[in-house]
Amino acid sequence: MNRRIRHGQRGRNPDVHEAHNVHNVHNAHDIRGSHDRQAKSVSGDERQFVKTLHEKSVGAVIFRHVRLGRKETVVYLLLHYHLHSDYWEFSRGGMEPGENERQTAVREIREETGLKEEDLRFADGFRTAIHYFYMLDGTRRSKDAVYFLAESKTDAVKLSSEHAGFTWAEYDDAVKKVTYENARRVLKETHDFLASKGF
Repeated sequence: MNRRIRHGQRGRNPDVHEAHNVHNVHNAHDIRGSHDRQAKSVSGDERQFVKTLHEKSVGAVIFRHVRLGRKETVVYLLLHYHLHSDYWEFSRGGMEPGENERQTAVREIREETGLKEEDLRFADGFRTAIHYFYMLDGTRRSKDAVYFLAESKTDAVKLSSEHAGFTWAEYDDAVKKVTYENARRVLKETHDFLASKGF
């Protein structure tokens, strides 16, 4: 299987949350799950009295084609975060001033995994986002998390200090490995998208 997706045209703090309003170029549905043991979800009453800060993080689900024995398959890159809580997820992080979403994804992937832009092929037509609220240090936070989909040409990962490890896993193993339900939903979206493209 030597299929390739076309290259796109344009270039953490984790949290417990109630996620909703998923926007996907090829699909749209709710994603709900929890995302950090240190923070707490926000009740309706709390929202009336606390200041809200808006945050946005961007990243990508990264995959590779590999041959395992006699079969060719897709494996996904999962990172083991450990600074603020212990969980497995995809590469993503906060936007910096002047960046667009694609630029943030490229920078965060490089900083967290060592994979450079030239190592990646971003999938045309895939962007998914979740929106959720959470409480941290007494402040209500509204957060958007955006994910692209990218194929890596290499498996040479160099982790940043905020990670304790990484793994390349086939879909069934990756679904079990990720810590939170919303990550499983994002992974399923990407897997279904690749299947629709013949991967």
